[in-house]
Amino acid sequence: MRFTLSKAVIGAAVIVVLVAALAGILLYFEQSRRVEQKADNATGGVGARAIPIMMANGCAGCHTITGVPGAKGLVGPRLDASLA
Repeated sequence: MRFTLSKAVIGAAVIVVLVAALAGILLYFEQSRRVEQKADNATGGVGARAIPIMMANGCAGCHTITGVPGAKGLVGPRLDASLA
């Protein structure tokens, strides 16, 4: 016996996959916006201030921070764009 899916079922499955993909993309951009907003709040909107602030506060001792020399800490979570 041969099993076939109707066009309606296939169409519904495609729509579900597309909606899930769109939701994932929107969540990614919302997360990126939040990270950027937190960085702006911490630096007064000047991204160049971030590295000196992190160095002065000793963040590099516990955290890995992309772009900060010597920031290869293993105790705390990563402090970069992978924040969530």
